Amino acid sequence: MEEEVLGHKQQCQVNLEDKTAGTGVSGGTGSAGADKTVINIAMSENITKLDPHDVFNFPIFTACWMMYDTLIASDHEGNYSECLATEWSKSDDGLTWTFKLREGVKFQNGEAFDSADVVATFQRLIDNPELTCSLTYWSSLESVKAIDQYTAEIKLSEPFGPAEYAFSNTWIIPDEAWAAEGEKLWTEQKAVGTGPWQLVEWVDGQYTHFKKFEESWDIYDTALEEVYLRHILEPSTAINGQLAGEVDAYLATGGVARDMLTMYTGTENKTDMVNVDVGIVHYLQPQCREGSIFADQKVREALSLAIDRQGLVDYVLGAGSVATGIIPAGAIGYSQDLAPYEYNPEKAKSLLAEAGYNGEEFTIYTHTGIPMAKQLLTAIQDMLAQVGFNAKIEPVEVSALNNIRKEGTYDVFLASNNNVGGDLYAHYNQRVLNDGFHSNYEDDGMMELIRKSNSTTDSSERTALIGKVNERMRETFAPQIALDQMQACYPINYGVTGLQLYKDGFINARYVKWDSSLLK
Repeated sequence: MEEEVLGHKQQCQVNLEDKTAGTGVSGGTGSAGADKTVINIAMSENITKLDPHDVFNFPIFTACWMMYDTLIASDHEGNYSECLATEWSKSDDGLTWTFKLREGVKFQNGEAFDSADVVATFQRLIDNPELTCSLTYWSSLESVKAIDQYTAEIKLSEPFGPAEYAFSNTWIIPDEAWAAEGEKLWTEQKAVGTGPWQLVEWVDGQYTHFKKFEESWDIYDTALEEVYLRHILEPSTAINGQLAGEVDAYLATGGVARDMLTMYTGTENKTDMVNVDVGIVHYLQPQCREGSIFADQKVREALSLAIDRQGLVDYVLGAGSVATGIIPAGAIGYSQDLAPYEYNPEKAKSLLAEAGYNGEEFTIYTHTGIPMAKQLLTAIQDMLAQVGFNAKIEPVEVSALNNIRKEGTYDVFLASNNNVGGDLYAHYNQRVLNDGFHSNYEDDGMMELIRKSNSTTDSSERTALIGKVNERMRETFAPQIALDQMQACYPINYGVTGLQLYKDGFINARYVKWDSSLLK
């Protein structure tokens, strides 16, 4: 069987010579000055579990990148390079993937890496289809086997267009430790990977602590010995910690809210404000269940027409751009030809009258980890009132919103969508096709477009199909109504380097360094 060779001798995480590839940043004084061996990074969300196959928010990805590796690596812009696999190939029919594995790799518990670990990883996903990784990427995963000690074969039940994207988001776990400990790896903090940082301790709601793993195959030149991810949900607390020298970088999901940046006045010689155009889109998701206010497309359209998106960008967010759909600029399927969503309050009023809406109250939820979410909803609430909607707003903790969405007990919620690797596969499948957030929206045509985009191995065809899903969402104002695309601002102290601030909004601290020569 003729196969197409896809992998070559490249280094994990983009580039062997420059481990700071991506958006380069510099920043950080801090209490230890030139002799700093510990870095503290504040993040705006908590980690709720350490299972690398059950990941759902930014900080968990950041933590996993510290200690785990995948078979192949992504630059988060649609390009892939080797990581634990040095070569990989697919069969002509797209069903069989073969990986040549890196030799001489150790897990942080001393276990040697080989094909048995690949088998353990993917067999776990086959056996546990309810895991987020299984649901999101591997519904067509059929089997995995070791060809020899350093060759693994993975078979799919049908062609899978974004297979490389999925492999780059599947962390490899150790076979022997998994067999001995099972779920205790995550529940009793025994997690180990092959990355350059080893877990020391996770304290729920406080921090995740790592120490340098000196035997990592992916060792890099740094004098740092420890890294703390500090989970600080209150922005002013995180900023005050940075001002006091207790935090070296504040990497809030989507960046620090612009109205908080004045707190940094006078610290220009200590802290660099790093701006990154990120593929994070705020959106509203209405409940479309029969009997709901928003089951009527006219009401959903009125909701969209009532919102002045440019006003949100200019006067609430202070940066960013108006979204033309759930796909942000730079992601697969984005079209420059799409016009912005229409802002037309008068038409919104007319549609509400046609729909027979009589001022019934409804609630728009969001969670407190989304930057500027409350401010956005306050502005949106006022805009909706001007056309006759009777909306109240309710920010809740992320766990509370997850429960509300799991149960489908919401009228509308505001959330943000990031595009892992510049690809909406996970979003389209988890949140739309599989209705992971229970909008109860039904559209056979839209779902068929998503299914086709999953199965085609022709990249041009897949791009076109993904774009059509975006257009269909705009036409039906469901299941999501996009608002804006964000620009993130990350305050990073001078001296901190190596942070990778990807354009899809993800943050990788795996190669963080301290360089005292950058202090001002």
